[in-house]
Amino acid sequence: MLHNKIIKINKQSCNPNYIPVKNYSDFEYNVYFYYNQYFASPKTTQDRRIMRNYLNNLESIKKSNQNPFMNNKGKKFYFYYVNNQTYMIIQEESNVRTFININKNWCQVKNIPFL
Repeated sequence: MLHNKIIKINKQSCNPNYIPVKNYSDFEYNVYFYYNQYFASPKTTQDRRIMRNYLNNLESIKKSNQNPFMNNKGKKFYFYYVNNQTYMIIQEESNVRTFININKNWCQVKNIPFL
């Protein structure tokens, strides 16, 4: 007997709560009105997306647009191009570092400290 009551309680608690729709045409109108009030031409939609992406990515855009060769006191940059390969040599006060460009990434090859 107790088992049957538990099943009934569980069945009652699983029923979804539906919003009563008295007049289907009014409901349909409200749905279409809600979605159509945001309708815009393809150009306006594209402009909104561009602006939204720009504002959301503004901080990363600023970081990526920084010139890495500015404000590097005590560093000298040299580039060497050979056999379709690019090398970057950074001369600092205490060492010289050599990098190679592989798939648009700079990978360190050697670090030569000064004695």
